[in-house]
Amino acid sequence: MGCGASIESDSDDPYYQLKKLDKQIERNLLLEKKNSKNPIRLLLLGAGESGKSTVLKQMKILHHIGFTNEDRTLYKTVIWSDAIASFQLLILQAREKKIDLDCDKFENRELFNYKKIIFRASSSIKKNSDPNFNFLNQYLEKYSETSKLKRMEESTGTPDTIWDETSPDQNLKNDQNFYNYTDENYNNSNINEFNQALNEDNMINLKISGFRKDAGTRRKNYIPDPTKSEIAHAIKSLWNNDSGIKKIYARRNEYTIDSNIDYIFNKIECFSNDDYVCTDQDILNARIKTTGVTETHFQIKGSDFTVIDVGGQRSERKKWLSCFKDITAVIFVLAISEYDEKLFEDNNVNRIVESVLLFKSIVNSKWFNETPIIVFLNKTDLFRVKIQTNPLNRYLPGYTGESGNAEDGIQYFENTLKSLNQTSRELYFNETCATDTRQMNFILNAVTDIVIQKNLKAVGLI
Repeated sequence: MGCGASIESDSDDPYYQLKKLDKQIERNLLLEKKNSKNPIRLLLLGAGESGKSTVLKQMKILHHIGFTNEDRTLYKTVIWSDAIASFQLLILQAREKKIDLDCDKFENRELFNYKKIIFRASSSIKKNSDPNFNFLNQYLEKYSETSKLKRMEESTGTPDTIWDETSPDQNLKNDQNFYNYTDENYNNSNINEFNQALNEDNMINLKISGFRKDAGTRRKNYIPDPTKSEIAHAIKSLWNNDSGIKKIYARRNEYTIDSNIDYIFNKIECFSNDDYVCTDQDILNARIKTTGVTETHFQIKGSDFTVIDVGGQRSERKKWLSCFKDITAVIFVLAISEYDEKLFEDNNVNRIVESVLLFKSIVNSKWFNETPIIVFLNKTDLFRVKIQTNPLNRYLPGYTGESGNAEDGIQYFENTLKSLNQTSRELYFNETCATDTRQMNFILNAVTDIVIQKNLKAVGLI
């Protein structure tokens, strides 16, 4: 009693406070040092056209400088070219599938002339393209009908991961419940019939091109190429008024066409205007196939991020291995709306089957033993509409949920992916519509928090 000396609390000791501050500064310096040595590296993976690049576009909008004027000019050129090529594809596919087009009937003179304008528009694509965009010719060639015929001839009808050494046949045997899909609506395309359709339009082009050679004289009856305004009006008129075009578009799951092409057609007159500048939403709905490997750097919530985007098509997957080192997290994008669609590279392979097989090879890969995988179940907006009229179990017999119930369908995909995970690694699932900036802002913020926490834990700071 009374023998204990009075001692000031540590909180009142100036020396203690300085020491505490010094430790905090050292901790912050250490954190900064470790962050500089261990930048957060996100790897975007998924099959072709799953929406990976759209996720990256959203990151640029939300956490970067957005899009430059050069970017907007580039996308406008691609959108214009894609609109013309896609509308020509609708006409050819209608003929292949024996769908009557109003524009094929000569008595519908106005629509018939609009169709001729659209096929004559092919030559205007190159003439109206900036010479700096040399990729455009390769882009058009890749998606041309000639290229499609070649892919049809090379089709194996077998899902494959390409990058992985595991035999696809073995994967199929292990997962027969999921991969044994059937669809009586699909038949192998008749190449001769398709060639005939192409030849018919080549004849049309020859007849309407305006060139006729008289012996020893110059060409006469020249008909100038259609203007962009005329082309846009032709596309808009056929899109709105040709009943056959609507029918073939409704069957777009039977051939490859951009999932957002209706957005482009509905704004076609804007894209024909030389003064029009593409909006962020236009760019989000545009499609440029990713080739090679791209790295984009961001500063998000004080941390340095490097987001790596790689091409998802089969020809690009052999490049994936070069990107697998020092990855903080993988974002795997799977377009669940593609359950009734065929692969671009092989028209005898279901897209969702290939995507799920690809996910299995990634989630169980030795390269990602300690790496969290974040799954984006993408294109849920399209999925919710499609499942109302196109039952999921028609293509995936393993689905036993309620027909037309989108929530049951989404849960089915999540459960399927979880069941393929043969490791102890964590999986994080998100339902996404990659073209919806508001939704993606919320989801990407949540993903960023997860990744930052995982990174801090990995370097021993929490």
